[in-house]
Order: sequence, then structure tokens, then C-alpha cells
Amino acid sequence: MTPSHPSAPVLAVLFGMCAAQAASAQSLADIARREQERRKQVTADRVFTNDDLARIDAAPSTSTVEAAPSAGVSPGGTANGTKGQGEGARTAQGTGTVIEGRPKRDEKYWRERARDLRGRLAHATAGIAAAESRLAELEARPPTPANQRERELAAAALARLRAGVQSLSGDIDRMMARAQIENVPSDWVR
Repeated sequence: MTPSHPSAPVLAVLFGMCAAQAASAQSLADIARREQERRKQVTADRVFTNDDLARIDAAPSTSTVEAAPSAGVSPGGTANGTKGQGEGARTAQGTGTVIEGRPKRDEKYWRERARDLRGRLAHATAGIAAAESRLAELEARPPTPANQRERELAAAALARLRAGVQSLSGDIDRMMARAQIENVPSDWVR
């Protein structure tokens, strides 16, 4: 009797697997090499240097304001970097591009902001009362699968409304703190 040896087909399969693995590794290396060569050949359409920026800064512009000096005062002498741009406009450092800032926070702003937040809070609070009464009504119904699903939806809606009220209360608190920091008269935010 002859001892059992691996058959030729098994050896062929093992050899084929090793060859395939080596071929895929080689092809990945080729791909990486080609990609690296391609990236070396690709150049940017335009490379900007500091000299280009200096020319942009030196160019006169009628629609924008020059960049403010380091002290934050514009060439026109205003503290916020504006010059004939209206309230809230300023330029990006060194670009000559006008960036709209926040609107002026005057009496009208504070009164409208307070009225809006308090109105939204009142609306959400009324929604909580309606959702609580609806949930109580659903609790009184017999426990059917449809009623149970409706109760779950009403409870989820109530939870969202309560979270909304909490968020609005936080918004009002932050508005009041900001108003205090900016020395806004209390009757503007009441």
C-alpha cells in the first residue's frame, strides 16, 4: 500500500490561490504607482501667492471697504470697520468682501424678539394643555390596540411639546441675560 499523498488537484488549487493573491497584490501596487504618477502630473488651475493677495488689497474698490487696521478701526474712523455700508456690514480681513453682520439691536429688535418668544411659549403651553386633555380622554377609553397606539402617539406629542416649552424657556432666559449684558431697558423685553 502506498501512503496517502495530497492529490494533484488540491495542489493545483493551492498553487492557484497563491498565484491569484500575488497577482492581486501586484496589481494593487501598479494601481498605486499609476495614481501617484497621475497626481504628480495634475496641477492646480491657479496657485495664489502672497503677492496676489497684496495686489488685491491694493486695488481700489468702490463697493467695499478696505480691511481695518489692527486696532479694529476702519480708515473712515468707525469702530466696527464700516464705512457707508449701513448698520451691521463689515469687510472680511484683507479680502474686500462685504460680510453682513447681525442687525442692529435697538428697541424694535428687543421688543419684537421678546414678543415672538413669549408668543411661541404661550402657544406651546396651550398645546400642552390640549395634549394633556386629549391624553386623559384616551386613557378613559377601553384598552384596544388602536386606542393604545393613539395613546402612545398622544404621549409622544405631549413629550415633544414639553421639550419645546423647556427650550423656549431657555431661549427667553438667554435673551434676558443678553439684554442685561447689553444694558437694555427692562420694559423693552417684558
